[in-house]
Amino acid sequence: MNGARATQVMLLAGILLLKTWAKDTEISLAMPQFISSTLDTITMKCNVPDVTLVTYTVQIWSNTTEKWRDTRCSHGTVNGSCVVRTLNTSFTVMGLSPGHAYYFRFVSSFLESSQVSEPMVTKQLGYPAAPRFVSSSNSSITLIWESTTSESTNYSVEMRCCEETTWTEAHCTENLIGHGCTVSDTTATVIGLKNDQVYYFRVYEVYKNWRSAASVPSGAMRAKSGETNFDKRKIWIGSLAPECVTSQIGHVITLFCHVPGNKLTVYKWTKGERTLLSDSGDGVINVSVSSVADFGVYSCHAINSEGVTSYNISVCQKTSVVETVMQVQESVNSTIIIAIITTGFICFGIFIIVLILMKMAQIYRRKKKLTKNKSAGREEMAMLHYRQKSFRSGNNNEEELDLNN
Repeated sequence: MNGARATQVMLLAGILLLKTWAKDTEISLAMPQFISSTLDTITMKCNVPDVTLVTYTVQIWSNTTEKWRDTRCSHGTVNGSCVVRTLNTSFTVMGLSPGHAYYFRFVSSFLESSQVSEPMVTKQLGYPAAPRFVSSSNSSITLIWESTTSESTNYSVEMRCCEETTWTEAHCTENLIGHGCTVSDTTATVIGLKNDQVYYFRVYEVYKNWRSAASVPSGAMRAKSGETNFDKRKIWIGSLAPECVTSQIGHVITLFCHVPGNKLTVYKWTKGERTLLSDSGDGVINVSVSSVADFGVYSCHAINSEGVTSYNISVCQKTSVVETVMQVQESVNSTIIIAIITTGFICFGIFIIVLILMKMAQIYRRKKKLTKNKSAGREEMAMLHYRQKSFRSGNNNEEELDLNN
C-alpha cells in the first residue's frame, strides 16, 4: 500500500515536472523588449507564461566584455545575479554605463534561454556649452554655462592660466567632493586666482564615476575687481536671454539670479503676487512647467545693504516647427481669402458701374432718338403748312387774273 502511494506521488511529481519543463521551453520563443533607459539603467520586460516554479536569470552581453554574464536589477538580486520569476512585468537592470549598447537574454533553471534582444542603449552623457563670464573680483571669476542633457548631473570645472597649455582643476566656493571644483548647478565661482591675470575655463558633466567630454573652452577672462559684462544697476538672470525664454510643458527651467559685487545679497523670486522663493543665497530657482499657467513673467528681487533691485524675465511657450509652419500657412490662407474677397467686391463694384453706364447710354440714345423724331415731325408739319399756304396763294392769283380779264 505504501509502495503504491509512493509510486503515485512520484508519478504526479514527474507529470508536474514535465509540465514545468514544457512551459519552460516556451521561453525560447520570447525576446526581451526595451521600455526605457537612463544614463546607467535599462527597463525592459518579456512576454512569457507566468511559471512560478521556474526562475529566470537575466544575462547581459556588451561589446566591451564580449561574453554573457549575470547582471543586477531592481526586481531581485540573488548572489549578485538578477533573478526573476515573472517576466511579464517590467524590471530595471542597473549598474550600466552611459552611452553603451547592451544585449539581454533570460536563462531558466533548465538552461533554456530566450531569444537575444535587440541592442538596448543607455542615454549618452552630454557635454556642456562653453562657459561664459558673469563677474570677477581680484581673486575670483564667476562663470555660467548651459547643459545639453535632461538628466540630473554634476559639473566639474578646469582652468588654465596665461599662455599655459596644461589644464588643471579649478577651486570653487562650492565643491561637492571636497577638492577641486565640482558643482551641482550650471554656475561656479572660481577662487584663488591672481589679480589681472587672464584665465580660460572648460566644463565637464559628471555622473557618478563617469565624466563627459570637455566643453569648448571659454574666451579669455581676467580676474579684476569690479569686472562685469552687465549693467550694475540691474541684476542679471542667467543662463537665459534677457527677453522671452521659450520652454515647453513638462520641462524644468533653471533661473539664476546674480548681482555683481562682493556684498551679501539675498534673492527672492516671485510670479505676480505669489512668492516662489523667499530666501535664497545663490539666487537659483528651478521652475517646473507643468501647465500653461506656469508661463508668464518671473521677477527676481536682490536684497542687500544698498536696497532692493528687481528684474523681470518672461517664460514663453515654445512653438514647434510644425506649429510654426501651420501658423504661417494659416496666415497665408487668411491673406489669400481676404484678397479673394476684396477682389470679388472690387469686381462686383466695377460690374455695377458698367451696368449703370450702359443704362445711362441707353437712356441717352432713346432721348436723342425722340428729340430727332420730334424735330423731323416739326419740319414735316412746317413743309405741309407751307404747301397749303402756297396752294391757297396760287388760287387767289388765278381768281384775280380772271376778274381782270
